[in-house]
Amino acid sequence: MDCTIIRLNLELFEKGELDEQRQKGMEEHLRMCPQCAEELKEIQTINALLDKIEIPQLPDNFTMNIMNKINKLQGTTNKTTNHWQNFRKWGISFVAAGFIMLLLNFTSLGTTIATLSTNLEYKPININKIMEYSPASLLNKGLEQLNLHRENMENRG
Repeated sequence: MDCTIIRLNLELFEKGELDEQRQKGMEEHLRMCPQCAEELKEIQTINALLDKIEIPQLPDNFTMNIMNKINKLQGTTNKTTNHWQNFRKWGISFVAAGFIMLLLNFTSLGTTIATLSTNLEYKPININKIMEYSPASLLNKGLEQLNLHRENMENRG
């Protein structure tokens, strides 16, 4: 086996998570390769040290206590700025989305015009039929449906 592959699987080998065939191949390689055997010893040493570390038990309300302390330090004046910052973030996102939609509209419009001019050269077609499926027309149809749905919901309420 290749040393690179062996080193990638040393952690699994050390934990005994490899299938029997790979486990035997790893054992054979480790007997013949001192570099990989040394790396396995290092992994075993590190894992033994990590097993000795005791993780402290935190109280159940630890996170809530920390968050309360943070809120007290910030004070109430920052709450209004946080709302403003959230609004600004959303505003920037909406502006960016608008620019992307505008860009997509122009790109698809160019394709539609190019398709129209190509089709008109070869055979006469109904331009109104093509424009019916343009992005702007489809968007308008979608907006009309949304308005109808909104009106229906208002009439029910």
